Amino acid sequence: PSTGNFTLSTHSLKGSGTIKIFDTNGQVVYHRSFEASGNIVVTGLQSGGVYFVELKNKEGVSKYCKLIIQ
Repeated sequence: PSTGNFTLSTHSLKGSGTIKIFDTNGQVVYHRSFEASGNIVVTGLQSGGVYFVELKNKEGVSKYCKLIIQ
């Protein structure tokens, strides 16, 4: 579980892309582009609950994970 601030690694995705975080209703609550593989610091998800993270590069390769905020 997280308290709302966390780091995501984009090393498994080559190149630039986007990160989207969805709530359980499917609404996008966070959206950001990234330019290269590395780490992304996400802050500001203060509402507790379950979220779903989508990392997608420009070639269309996607990675998904579940995030729990306390």
